[in-house]
Amino acid sequence: MKTLFLHFGTTKTGSSSIQEFLAGHQAQLAKDGYFYPIHGAYYRPAEASQSLLAHGVLGRQPAYLNGAVIDRDRVIAEIRRDLFATTARKLIVSSEHFAFGKSVEDYEAIKEVFTPITSDIRVIIYLRRQDLRMESSWAQVIKGGARGSVSFNDYLRENPAWDYRELLGKIAHVFGRSQLIVRPFERTQLYRKNVVNDFLRLIGIELDAELKSEANVTPPFEIVELIRLFNQHLSSLADRNAFIGFLQSKKIPIDQTKYTMFTHESRMTFLAGVRDSNAEVAREYLQRDDGKLFLDPDESVYPVYPGLSVDRLADFSAYMFAALNADNQKMQQVLQKIAQKTGLPISV
Repeated sequence: MKTLFLHFGTTKTGSSSIQEFLAGHQAQLAKDGYFYPIHGAYYRPAEASQSLLAHGVLGRQPAYLNGAVIDRDRVIAEIRRDLFATTARKLIVSSEHFAFGKSVEDYEAIKEVFTPITSDIRVIIYLRRQDLRMESSWAQVIKGGARGSVSFNDYLRENPAWDYRELLGKIAHVFGRSQLIVRPFERTQLYRKNVVNDFLRLIGIELDAELKSEANVTPPFEIVELIRLFNQHLSSLADRNAFIGFLQSKKIPIDQTKYTMFTHESRMTFLAGVRDSNAEVAREYLQRDDGKLFLDPDESVYPVYPGLSVDRLADFSAYMFAALNADNQKMQQVLQKIAQKTGLPISV
């Protein structure tokens, strides 16, 4: 019988690093008897994951598809085709979007995709402490081009804290408690303090090679705030993405200080709302009698982000003007050379 390792994320727990490793080591995985499918309509290369399968099964319509509709029947048929065809006995499917199911029926729909392949389905799920996940998720929303003010406090008010007890209860009800592997996403609790090493060990692979830095790391909050402010004045997603690309390509000087978006009081209030749920998860799924799901101190060691001052905005404006002016001068030089070589009346 084949064994399927079904990785559910969740978001902001290093899923991109896991997925990029799996997609980039196909030959080694095959040699060790593992299969990570990447050749079908279910697969999204930009995420190195089977995210289109997850979206299709759950009926979700991500903004990056620009209105295109996922063919649910097709993505299911193609993932089954490839999982049936492989001679590998250990299968891996990964998407943090699987964890966006809202009901037991959603998770039953996910399971139904794979039951024709095998009855041995093991769900692996990583959980990040909710306050840290909230900060990282907000930054991802901004980086993804969200419009409006979308300040951190607005985001915090509009998005309730994740109730992991409720989420795991639905998954365990469908897949079975014994088939659910729960891992807290804290470096001190990860094997070799790295999520890729930790994940590979869970599925039976011991990795000796040194790993690259993690993918999709949260950017400094100063650049997040700068992007947030500009998002309000850029009319299209293409323009907003172009602005982010411009900032990255020009290496605009950014304050690299690690900050937190929570005040001490707001963090303690926020964590109090999930403490009982987290404690129950620790006891039920990790057999921790002390009810400690996360071991790092609640208090942040980082200062609270002070926001962008007028002086810093002026600095950024000067940097960007200089970068654009330099680009314009380079373009003029290129056009002059073309005009000289071709004799064409190219305006410079």
